[in-house]
Amino acid sequence: MPIYVVATRQEAQTGSLTAEDHVRQVPGVWIKGGTDPNRITIEALEAAAAEIEHRFGSVLLIEPELISDEKAGTLEPSQSYSPR
Repeated sequence: MPIYVVATRQEAQTGSLTAEDHVRQVPGVWIKGGTDPNRITIEALEAAAAEIEHRFGSVLLIEPELISDEKAGTLEPSQSYSPR
C-alpha cells in the first residue's frame, strides 16, 4: 500500500484542524507517524489519497513518500503510485 506525506498548507495553519484531524475523516487511511500533527506520514489506499486531495486539497498537500535508491542515485515512490 502506498505511503504518503501529508502537510497542512502554510496559509491554512491558522485553522483549528490539523492534517491528522482531516485525514482521520477519510476511510482507508492509516497514520504511520509524525511528531507534528500538521505534517504526518500515512499509509492509504489510492482511492483514499485521491479523496483527501479532493476534499482537503485547499488545506492539505499530499505527496507520495520518496525512498532513495543510493545504488541508482534516484528517488522513487515508496510503492506503486499513480499521479493524480
